[in-house]
Amino acid sequence: MTLETCYERIEAKPFNRSFDEQMDVAEELYGVHFYYWFMEKDVERLLSGAKEAYGAEIVNRVLDVMRQQMRKYAYFNPIREVPRFLKRG
Repeated sequence: MTLETCYERIEAKPFNRSFDEQMDVAEELYGVHFYYWFMEKDVERLLSGAKEAYGAEIVNRVLDVMRQQMRKYAYFNPIREVPRFLKRG
């Protein structure tokens, strides 16, 4: 099943509206209170060991979805570089 087919079948719950509509309403009512503090390389690192368990096709699909969502909701990420205190060393 292609990623596009998966997106066509997904419905936001519980109000049967799109996630975007729910986010817009929440932001209008309460402002933006959701942020993510990770970058694409963090997602890749997290999923690097999952190929054995799930297979490359599924892991690559997850990476594609995450990349698309990170681009779509880039305004939720207030950083472009990972702060030193969040880096793993």
